[in-house]
Amino acid sequence: MLDFFANLLDFFIETAYVLEDFEAVLLIGTLCDKAGVNNKILLEKIRKLIRMTYEVYEIKSVYRCVVDCGVKSKNLKAVAENLDEVSDYLKNNGVDSCTKKDFALFLTCADNADKGVRENSLRVFGEAYTLLGEDVWRMFPKDIPIKVKGLLEARFKQVAKKAGGALNKTGGNLNLSTNSAKPAGIKAIAPSDIKTKRQSMAPAPIGGLGLRFNKKAAEETEAAKVTE
Repeated sequence: MLDFFANLLDFFIETAYVLEDFEAVLLIGTLCDKAGVNNKILLEKIRKLIRMTYEVYEIKSVYRCVVDCGVKSKNLKAVAENLDEVSDYLKNNGVDSCTKKDFALFLTCADNADKGVRENSLRVFGEAYTLLGEDVWRMFPKDIPIKVKGLLEARFKQVAKKAGGALNKTGGNLNLSTNSAKPAGIKAIAPSDIKTKRQSMAPAPIGGLGLRFNKKAAEETEAAKVTE
């Protein structure tokens, strides 16, 4: 199945195809759920496939699928791996996609009995603190459990020490996302690219064999963007 998804995503990327919302939920949701596998080799393939979806779907929407389909999974192994994916997302793209509801969800993970879930949720908060400094506390609800608050303070101290001191103690803008970057050298899709790519696909009939994508039109669109 993973080989099928790999070939499918390769085809989508090659033809400049952009996933429809229902396709993205099905594909990304399935991959996020499969991240609960115990086989390390398969897990690495799944994580790579999730990151490939940044090329065929708007990057912030991929994040939303990872949170809604992965972090909310009933499989604790899948939850831990998707939290790790979220932390990588924050590191490469900033916190603009995160909501206070997301932080509240991550807080419940920080109080989870499973070590992997707990550690990776703290990694998420560590990346958020790197970006926001002390302003990160403004994203939390007021009723943080004492145990979790202690874990957060300890993690933030580690991050600050590594950075050479406390971060952003004077406050600042919470809207600190970086340019639309993405992990591991994958070219992410910005919202403005989606309409252009979908217009370039121009499905054309092939007798009784269904539809094919207008690959030439897609290539011309990409070439035009390069020369701009």
